[in-house]
Amino acid sequence: MSNSKFKVGICGGGIGGLCAALALSRYDDIDVDVYESASSFSEVGVGIGIWPRVWQILKELGLEDALLKVALEQPSNSEVPTFNYRKSDQTSGIDITTMYAKSGGLKPFYRPDFLNVLLQHLPDRFNLYVEKRLISYTLSATGSVEMQFANNTLATCDLLIGADGIKSTVRRTLFTREAQHCGDESRATEIKSAIDAVWSGITAYRSVIPTDVLSKHYPNHPIFTQPTHYLGRNAHVIAYPIAQGRLVNFAAFNARYDLDNPKFEGPWTSTAPKDELKDLFAGWEPSVLALVECTGDPLKWAIHTVKPLHSFVSSNEPVVLLGDASHACEPFQGLFLLFPSKRPKTNDAYILAAILGHQKTRKDNLIHMLSVYDEIRRSFATDVARRSRAAGKAFALHSEDLYFDPSKLQDLQQLLESVRQRWEYVWDSTLKIDGNLKLIV
Repeated sequence: MSNSKFKVGICGGGIGGLCAALALSRYDDIDVDVYESASSFSEVGVGIGIWPRVWQILKELGLEDALLKVALEQPSNSEVPTFNYRKSDQTSGIDITTMYAKSGGLKPFYRPDFLNVLLQHLPDRFNLYVEKRLISYTLSATGSVEMQFANNTLATCDLLIGADGIKSTVRRTLFTREAQHCGDESRATEIKSAIDAVWSGITAYRSVIPTDVLSKHYPNHPIFTQPTHYLGRNAHVIAYPIAQGRLVNFAAFNARYDLDNPKFEGPWTSTAPKDELKDLFAGWEPSVLALVECTGDPLKWAIHTVKPLHSFVSSNEPVVLLGDASHACEPFQGLFLLFPSKRPKTNDAYILAAILGHQKTRKDNLIHMLSVYDEIRRSFATDVARRSRAAGKAFALHSEDLYFDPSKLQDLQQLLESVRQRWEYVWDSTLKIDGNLKLIV
């Protein structure tokens, strides 16, 4: 402890928070406490997909060998097929295209397996706490961040990372405090307008299917050999094997792009009856109907997003937002998580840790160094959200081209080519921070 230059508190023990902790573990002079609101560190049992850009970061963090032990297949450095795309909202579906990616393409994992690898690689010197739901934080007279939790306990840190998800208490507290001290009523209103997440108009249904169940119902289903994205007007389905082939990840989406500033009534997550899925995909091709038939009652998820923020950091306190807390977007951009989200949490964690671990970063200049993080990440994350929205519309067969005809194969292929171009950087680029804290991509 005597060699520590400062202590970091991470609010949120999901993938984003644990990636931040792991990235910070490379620096012996930084202490870390992780606070998780749930009773254990766990994740919903669905699939995630990791693209080459993020895989390189995970390799640098020393996770490659452990992740390959729970992977479906060994990695490749060649150009490989990632997804087959089909127009499926008809009884006889048609192939549109197969998307190829360089550097081995997509690596699918079972989300709980991935989280366990992160947990196993955290050093013993870090403290992990559960049942720590943050209520608010304040700044002490000495400049430390004092956190208040729902179980009537307190904790302090020198820097607080809010990795507490789309309903982030850290974001709410940060912007409430910013609004109170900005001195301008209209500006305060603008700041507070970004606190609450908004519904995207998209509802997702997620489940995992035992491979043997699907195999009995539909022998030689196409997704056993090629991850597939089934597209239709206002709805689409993604399916691919996970958990070393024991399970199939299933994700279905229903998009309401016709709604203006939609508001979602009811809980954001709930269990939906399978009949709701059957009604949504009635009349689709048999391979989709087989997937629907083999799901249990899926988890229904109203996809909310965070409005573009004026900052990911406090202007006068050592507090920073990470992952969904700062830039929750629709899960269609391909940067990290195939489903349930594609938000660039690992990229956030890697860059933030590089800045905090830099030799020039000290306890007395944390606020300034956090502004460097904000400058690097915020514009990129905003662009990811924009690209993700466009990709989601393409998957629901919406196009900005007034002459787009979803019945024409060429139009469908051109639409998906626009998606491929938006995704290229996830396999064509890497992410590095040099000694001068300049981003190298």
